[in-house]
Amino acid sequence: MDTSNQRPLDRSGFEIAIICALPLETHAVLCSLDEIWYEAGQHYRKAAGDCNTYDYGRIGVHSVVLLTLGGMGKVKASTAAQSLRMSFSSIKLALLVGICGGVPFKSDGSEVILGDVILSESIVEFDFGRRYHGNIISKNTILDVHGRPNEEILGLLQRWKVPSLLAHLRERSWEHLKGLLKHPLVQTVYPGQEEDKLFPAYYIHRHHSHCVDCDAIGSGCSRAREASCGDLQCDERRLVPRRRLNTELIPEHGLPIPSIHFGTIGTSDSVMKSAHDRDEYAQSRGIVAFEMEGAGVWNKFNSLIIKGVCDYSDSHKNNDWQDYAAAVAASVAKGVLSQYVLAQRPQTEAPNSSLQPSPHALRLFSSQATSAESTSSPASLPCDLFEQALRDFEEQLSDEQVETFKSTTFGSLMKQLKKIQEEKQKTKSLRNFRQDSEIPEALTFLCGPTKLLLQITKDRQEWLDELLSTYDKLGRDLPIFAHHRDAIKDDLAQQRLLILLFRDILDIQSRLVKLFSGNALTDVFKPFINDFHRRFEHIRSQIRAHRRLLEDKADSMAIHAHIQDMEKGTFDFNEREVEKQGQQFNVIRDWLPGIDVEVDHYSFYHDPSRSYSRGDWILETGQVKKWLSIEPSQLPQSMLWINGRPGAGKTYLASTIIESCTETNSWVTAYFYCKEMDESRNTAVAIFRTLLLQLVRQQPELIPYCHHMLKNSDSPVLSAFPKAKTVLNVFCERARRLHIVIDGIDESAPAERKLLLDTFRDMCRNFDQRAPGTFRVLILSRPIPEIKSVLQFADDLNLNAEHNRDDIQKYCQRRLGELEKFQLDDKTLQDVAHMVSSRADGIFLFAKLVMGNLATQPNRDRFNAEITSTNVPTQLKDAYNRIMERLKADLSSIQFSYTQQLLGWLVCSKRPFKWTEVQIALCVDLDGWETADELNTGLMLRDDVQKICGSLVQILDGDRVEFVHSTAREYISEQSDISIAAVECDLALRCLHYLTLDIFDPYVADEDLRYYVVRGDLGFQDYATSAWFMHVKQLIEGKDDFLADDKLVTRLTHIMDGFVQCYPDAFPPVSSSHNSYQDCSAFRIYPFYENMVRVWSHIISEQRKDIISRNNVSIALLGQTLVRNRQLLESMAMEEETDLAMQYGLNIFRCSKILCFYFHEGFQSAVTRDNHVKSHERPHHSHEEFSSRRMRPQRLLCSREPADSDWDAMGMSRLPQKLYTEDNSGRASANTYGGETV
Repeated sequence: MDTSNQRPLDRSGFEIAIICALPLETHAVLCSLDEIWYEAGQHYRKAAGDCNTYDYGRIGVHSVVLLTLGGMGKVKASTAAQSLRMSFSSIKLALLVGICGGVPFKSDGSEVILGDVILSESIVEFDFGRRYHGNIISKNTILDVHGRPNEEILGLLQRWKVPSLLAHLRERSWEHLKGLLKHPLVQTVYPGQEEDKLFPAYYIHRHHSHCVDCDAIGSGCSRAREASCGDLQCDERRLVPRRRLNTELIPEHGLPIPSIHFGTIGTSDSVMKSAHDRDEYAQSRGIVAFEMEGAGVWNKFNSLIIKGVCDYSDSHKNNDWQDYAAAVAASVAKGVLSQYVLAQRPQTEAPNSSLQPSPHALRLFSSQATSAESTSSPASLPCDLFEQALRDFEEQLSDEQVETFKSTTFGSLMKQLKKIQEEKQKTKSLRNFRQDSEIPEALTFLCGPTKLLLQITKDRQEWLDELLSTYDKLGRDLPIFAHHRDAIKDDLAQQRLLILLFRDILDIQSRLVKLFSGNALTDVFKPFINDFHRRFEHIRSQIRAHRRLLEDKADSMAIHAHIQDMEKGTFDFNEREVEKQGQQFNVIRDWLPGIDVEVDHYSFYHDPSRSYSRGDWILETGQVKKWLSIEPSQLPQSMLWINGRPGAGKTYLASTIIESCTETNSWVTAYFYCKEMDESRNTAVAIFRTLLLQLVRQQPELIPYCHHMLKNSDSPVLSAFPKAKTVLNVFCERARRLHIVIDGIDESAPAERKLLLDTFRDMCRNFDQRAPGTFRVLILSRPIPEIKSVLQFADDLNLNAEHNRDDIQKYCQRRLGELEKFQLDDKTLQDVAHMVSSRADGIFLFAKLVMGNLATQPNRDRFNAEITSTNVPTQLKDAYNRIMERLKADLSSIQFSYTQQLLGWLVCSKRPFKWTEVQIALCVDLDGWETADELNTGLMLRDDVQKICGSLVQILDGDRVEFVHSTAREYISEQSDISIAAVECDLALRCLHYLTLDIFDPYVADEDLRYYVVRGDLGFQDYATSAWFMHVKQLIEGKDDFLADDKLVTRLTHIMDGFVQCYPDAFPPVSSSHNSYQDCSAFRIYPFYENMVRVWSHIISEQRKDIISRNNVSIALLGQTLVRNRQLLESMAMEEETDLAMQYGLNIFRCSKILCFYFHEGFQSAVTRDNHVKSHERPHHSHEEFSSRRMRPQRLLCSREPADSDWDAMGMSRLPQKLYTEDNSGRASANTYGGETV
């Protein structure tokens, strides 16, 4: 029988996925499907934690799941693809279908015109940023090419390069396109060759006269970018003639046959709108098209990108061709699938289950069997269906359980039950358990599991009562099967009904086994049993309905209707449960605000600079191979410590191991990447929260327990380490096999690090005694003695120079292409690669810095000077020195002063700076305290940050500027010509002065404020509002060592005075006996002393308050103007004529709670933000957890400095250093300061 057009029974039946980024792309694909299964989503559902929305249908013989991304860009695509893989684990081919920008002339001279289709052979990923001609917002270096498609896709691509086969594909796609354009819901038409317009690369889309902005910046202003070519009167006499437009024949009906091109696709998080950059990348990398999602999907699946060309990736791009290009791409995708043949799924062999029905199970079909060994059964009964049901049940059990259950007999089960009855009879504690034959006979289906459950529960009365009560209720509901043997023997409909009943019994039994056989049952029993009760009552209702039909001897039509009702009822019940589980998960996610480590992992593992090697050699080392082994017997220790020097590439190796772990479906994997100097991220409780959130996503059965713990918590966020440790231990106990990987644990503060290491060490020892090899922990760090002392028992792997020598050599070889501009011979190039890789001595970062430094030399003489044996660095510090020397030599003295300033800022910033924040901070005129009430945009830096700071810094996703490595931060901190105390003072002054500008004036005119918003003036308000007091604290701690400059003293005096006068209610006069005078005594001789005392008094006063109070801006007037500014920014962002993404990013809707991570990062929609804010407003039992550890009113700088560690409960902002206070017992404990906010 042909089953090609049947719908899959479940999600595992889908092997083809189509992914679209835009609704118009999805619309084209949906309308091209042969069938659309509109209600299928209710049937197939999705895995817990999967936030995607899917559509379903059929193309030819292929069942297709269609995913529409939540937005554009590789991060959205990667996150959605990860969830897709989680819900649809059988996907063999993923097609990324949609629109792209094209390169009009390929390297072979052939032309690409609008409406053509590009098929990917490989992809090249670009860095983050928007590119317009003459105005590259962030770095635009091509990083590298991702891996090639697998052999199957390569074979298809090679096949389609055969002219006759390509012609056939084009013809089929053309037929599909004609049908698609006739679809009643498709309004797309072919725009026509006359609308295919290509301007020369030098001819920019801009106002061609009477526009000061366009003339000044050399490219289109913001208004020009929104205008059409017609509006700007772009000169069509300059259009580039194309041969294909003049000679290519169009069939009589006016619809061209799509041309299909093969090649490299450029992918990035930016829209390519620069013809100059387009041609540069096309020439250097052979790119034929540009899009934004490929990098997020490419390495997740066996992928093929199919994109229709809708513009030429230049400043003249518009939306006129998008619908048609999407339709062509959908048609070609359909043509591709018509020629794609899936491998035949292996046929299920004849049933020979290790859990064969015991002879006693057949008593259910006999009349009054008197022998427990009776094996007679009517031959006509559907035994194969019974055996299939048992095989399905067996798959839910562990191998150990299967082996145990096989040997269990009905007699041994009854003996166990009798023994329990005798033991409990003395205490009268045994629940009424029916003694007729119905229950035991029902249990003969699964003697082994039943005996196991009785053994587990016999010593806990509550557990045993629940188990016996369940069997008692089940027995009352079951029919007496012997009474119906003759009726069902020849009735297929009745037999089918019997199979449903049999499966329901197995379902109950499997859920009982899952409930009682796991560890930590004492902790999870209450929430788990409540969850079980709802399911059990639903199944009982089905069993009673089955019984009524059996007893009424219902005919086939009645049974058929009954089965449909049961399916609908189960479906509705499952939907309610999924909805309930989803609601609980959303609440849990707010309780466990973890770090988005999936994005971190993607950026590390798929870093294009690693395309030459993923470090797979680490998987073949003896220690890692044993740690990853499936057999516990091969594992000498469950804990492994990989250690190596800074810059050795440990994080990249961690990502390789993590990726290997996640590919093993039988194991659960949780991981964390610590970040240098980001103390709020690296606390023990923050790491545990992130691990827990990953585990609950992978084990949704833990949601009831987690929700139970949340309801009994005193805080809106899991903030107490003991509770976090308890929950994590339960999670680990319930997982059958678990990998935990922590990278960079040395970046945590010593006290936090010790908590983590002690906890994981104790957990590993505990598991190794009870269940060896089922719980495994991998730690990666520098070889710090403190870590070594804790991990003495662990297996260890010390990374030396030999381990990654080959990878470093490959890396250097790959970067030789950047040196071709010096016109060197091959021998010289090879000598350079050998010299750098040999001197790297296993430090990957060294090779990266040195090769980068060589590539940026301005001429051949400078290059030759750099590669002399005496000049090539030999240590990492030397490499940093050479970078600084080159910057000092290449930049003017003024530019180099910016280099020192910006590097100092990065050392002292309280969280990673965004480049837009840096630019606005530079516009704060520290000498304009008398006349300047607004920013001086003339101070904005026009040079690229990497020109100023070189390869010491990197631009990361979200426009974040960070050091290339923690060692770079350490190097800058040690430079004698960069005073950290002076930098802290500079940042403090910029924050204070910024907060007194007109943008924070409650009476500023609306039109002025709107002007400031458009100009980007609000770009520094989030940082200044939350970090000003931290910089003031550092200023006070720095004493007066850096105040020899009279100009700096004058600045401090005027700016501090202006700040206090701007917010007088927040800074009243202070009593002369107040401790603040003593804390600030080092500044007694300066005119700003009194104002500094007022400000410091305010700071320590606010820090005494609980976290609920500290989650709000302490200066009332500042808080009000901040709310006003944000509301205006949000409303203007919603206006179609205003584009604020360049100034503020895409996540404009931000949380109002100042300690929250999303106070800075925000969301893309108000709805998402508002839902998040509700988590802060949810009522809880009490705030005792917060209020009991308030700041003590003692002199902060004269002795030790108190702080409240509960800052971490609400957010994850970066902190500068550790302070010390006393806990309730009087013991000194380390706490992090910077989350405390005033």
